Amino acid sequence: MPATARQNPAIGDSGELWFAAQLPSGWVWQPPRRDVGKDALIVIKDGSDLQNLEFSVQIKTTTHIQTDGSTISYSGIPTSSVLYWFASPQPTMLVVVDAHKRRAWYSWHLDLFDSPSALSGKRTCSVRLPVTNQLDDTGWPAIRDRVRRHYSRLQDALHTARVASAILPAIGQLATATRDLIWLDREPDRRNKEDFSPDDHESLFLLLHDQTCYRNILAAVTRIRPLIHRDSDFHKQVTLWIAAFEAHVAVAYPDFASFPKTDDFAGLRIVFDAKAIKPKRSLLESATLDMIAMLSYGNPQNDA
Repeated sequence: MPATARQNPAIGDSGELWFAAQLPSGWVWQPPRRDVGKDALIVIKDGSDLQNLEFSVQIKTTTHIQTDGSTISYSGIPTSSVLYWFASPQPTMLVVVDAHKRRAWYSWHLDLFDSPSALSGKRTCSVRLPVTNQLDDTGWPAIRDRVRRHYSRLQDALHTARVASAILPAIGQLATATRDLIWLDREPDRRNKEDFSPDDHESLFLLLHDQTCYRNILAAVTRIRPLIHRDSDFHKQVTLWIAAFEAHVAVAYPDFASFPKTDDFAGLRIVFDAKAIKPKRSLLESATLDMIAMLSYGNPQNDA
């Protein structure tokens, strides 16, 4: 049985170090804000037309590559990691590293999965990367071109008149909801049972406020989606982001999709996973901040 980073963390470290050493000059490896499903953020600081653009990477390392000649297969990827890729509008590149022969292949997450719904009910999933997507002298120029096209199309999608006029109100709503989620993180965690009685108004309020923030975030992004050209990459990204965001919320609040919007506590019952609330809130804060960054995208030539 081939060894992977799951069995031996040192193998995973070797793959990350190898990949970091292959990065083009001026491409900076930065640790992710959260250690969930992504190993690094790559920020381009090479003075080219890609200056200040960025993408995420997830690296999988193995001692034995499985291939059928046209694809490289890798199994056992946690579904939660894939949902996290979809919960960010930022491009995520999956890299499979052969630890013995020091070579690797890559694919972008939008090319690997059509929809988060395909992962429903699965704890792990498998992927197939084209053997032609090798990290070599031809691979890096292709990656440059893909990053360039991604942000160029994003800029085109955001700069249409009908989208531009809706962006500032959406960013304001997203920022307000994120601020409230951060406030909720500072509140004492009193949720230690599956549901609350109608008399526990303070805890019920916190749970309702939590869900209201998520509803407001989803509403803001959902209002923008019809304004974006349906054939654009960004329309697909927003659609997948919404689906992944809802899936993450549903882990903490299983009845989120059908939960009534009400301020009336009489007879109210909230079903939730107490252990999932804070981790999911933190993840969804990051997902919302990434969406704000995408919606704020302007001239990539401006130095940050």
